[in-house]
Amino acid sequence: MVLLQITGLQPGETVLLRRWLDANANNTWDPTDLLTLEIRLTDNTVPLIAGVTNWNQPFDQDPTPGQMRVPVNYGQPGLDHAVATHFWELVSPTARFHPIRQPQLFTNPPLGQGVTGSVRATGTNLPFALVVAIDVLKDGSITAASLTDATGQYQLPLPPGLYALVPAQLGWVTDLENPSLVELQPNQTVRADLDLLPPSRQLSGRVVDATNPSRGLPAVSLQVKSDTGLFAPAWTDTNGNFSVSVRAGSWSVEPSSEDLNFHAALLPKREAQRRFLTTTGNVTGVEIRVTPANAVFYGQVVDATGQPLPGIRLRVHGQTGSDYYDGNDPVTDDQGRFTGLAVGGMPSWWTLMLDPVLNTSLTNSIASGFRLNQALAPGQAIHQNIRVLEATNLITGTVRDPHGQPVPGVGVFGWAVLNGETFYGSGMTTDLQGVYRMPVAGAPWQIQLACDDLLDEGFNCVPTRTVPAMAPQSTVNFTVYPSPQPALSDPVQVAPGQFRFQVHGEPFVTYQVQVSSNLRQWQDLMQITPAMDGPVYVNATVTDPGASSSPRFYRLLRR
Repeated sequence: MVLLQITGLQPGETVLLRRWLDANANNTWDPTDLLTLEIRLTDNTVPLIAGVTNWNQPFDQDPTPGQMRVPVNYGQPGLDHAVATHFWELVSPTARFHPIRQPQLFTNPPLGQGVTGSVRATGTNLPFALVVAIDVLKDGSITAASLTDATGQYQLPLPPGLYALVPAQLGWVTDLENPSLVELQPNQTVRADLDLLPPSRQLSGRVVDATNPSRGLPAVSLQVKSDTGLFAPAWTDTNGNFSVSVRAGSWSVEPSSEDLNFHAALLPKREAQRRFLTTTGNVTGVEIRVTPANAVFYGQVVDATGQPLPGIRLRVHGQTGSDYYDGNDPVTDDQGRFTGLAVGGMPSWWTLMLDPVLNTSLTNSIASGFRLNQALAPGQAIHQNIRVLEATNLITGTVRDPHGQPVPGVGVFGWAVLNGETFYGSGMTTDLQGVYRMPVAGAPWQIQLACDDLLDEGFNCVPTRTVPAMAPQSTVNFTVYPSPQPALSDPVQVAPGQFRFQVHGEPFVTYQVQVSSNLRQWQDLMQITPAMDGPVYVNATVTDPGASSSPRFYRLLRR
C-alpha cells in the first residue's frame, strides 16, 4: 500500500488525485508526462456499491474533518510500478489552491539476473521507451516494467523464468506476433534488443460510461491490437479522450481492467470484440462504452489461523444476459479485504475464485470459498471469505497429444472436499515440456484441464480424472486429442454387461454414440452433449448397459 496524507482541506471538500509517469525522465512534472491515475476524493466519503465499501477505489480513511488518509493498493504489478519517477498531484476542481505535487521514485530491485538491451525504431535507438516483461508460463500479466534511458538502453532485473519482452512508446507500433522470448536462469544476464514499427494512421475516440455517455473515464490505459498481431499503447486524458498511432488494418480497443476497477466499471466482451478499420485512412469518433458495476462479491482472504493475506489477486468474471465480462481481478488490501465487481441482472452467472497461478506467494497452497455459477441481482452484495491452507502433498503429470508431443500453456486445476469444505488447487499451466505440478492436501482430488486453453490450442476438452488416495506424490498424465473430431478414452467394465468410457469433445456440441459388433453395422446407443459447469467439463461419461457379448465397438458422430 502507498499511503497519501493530505491536510489543510475544508470539511467535506472534494479534490482530484492524479498520478503521472515522468515520460521524458527529466525529473520534473510537465504536461507531456503520462496521466496514469485520476480519482475524485471527497473528505469523509466512502465509495459504495450495493451498500458495501468498494476497496478497489482509493478513498479517505481518516475520520478527522479537513484531512485525508488515502491508501492506494500497489499489490498488482503494472505500469504504476515502472522503474521511473512518478508524480502525485492534488488538484482543486474549484481552484481553491494551486496544484500540489510530490515525486515518487521506483528503482530496480536487487536481483541476481535480468535482461538488458536497447529499443530501436527505423534503425535508431529510442529514448524513454517502455519495456514490459510478461511472464509467459503464468497468466500473461506484467512482471516488471522500465523505461529506456536517454540513449535508448534499458535494464530490467527479473526472477528466473520465461518472459516475453514487449517494447512500447506513444507514437509507435509493437509487433506482438514476433516477441522477444527470454528464458532467464539464476545469476544470468541476457541481452535483448527490441524494435518498434512506424505508424501510418490515427485511431481516436473516447472511453465513456454506458449509462451516462457524457462522462468520460480519465487515465485508463488501452490495449489497442490489430488482427495481425500489432499493438499500440494509449491512455485516456482527463476527459476520457484518446488518440493512438496505428497502421492500416483492423483494430480493437480494450481498456485495462485494473484501471476500470478504479472507476467501478467493467468492459462487456462485445465492446472488446469490436473492430475499427484503418485500411483507408484515419478513424475518429470511436466510443468505447463500459458498464458500471451494480453488484459485488466482498470479503477477506485469510490463512489457516485467520490472519489476513494482503496483495492477493482474485478472479471475478461472469455473464449477465447476453453480455460476458472477463478480467475483473481485485487485489486484497493490507487487511486482506477485497471487492469483486459484477453486473447483476437476469439471467446471470458469476464466478469468484482465487487462482494460485496469479499469486506467486501461494504456489504451495489450496484455497476454499469459491463461488461458481452464482446468480446476481442488481444491488446484490454477496459476502464470501476465502481461506488458504498450506499444501501437504503433490500431484504431478504431463499433458501430451496422441503422438506423445507436449502441450504447453494449459491450465490445470483440482478440487477436494475436506471436512465438509471444498478446497481448490492449481497446477499452474503446463511448461514447455507439458509438465504440471499441483500442490494439494487430503483426498480424494478431482483433476481437470482448462477447457478454454485446450480449445484455444486446437484440442478437445478432457474429462475429469480422480486421485482416490493421496500419497506424498501422485502422478496423473493426460492425453488430449485434436478437435473437432471427438475421441474416446478410459474404457472400463463397471459391472457384468455394463461398459463405460469417456468422451473428449467440445462443450455444448451434441454427439451420437453408436455401437457395433462387426465394424460394419452400427446402431445408435445414445446422444450426449458435454457441457461446462463453471470451469469444469461435465456430462462426458457414456455407459453401455447392454455390453453382454464380445467384441463390441464404439464410435462418436458429431450432430
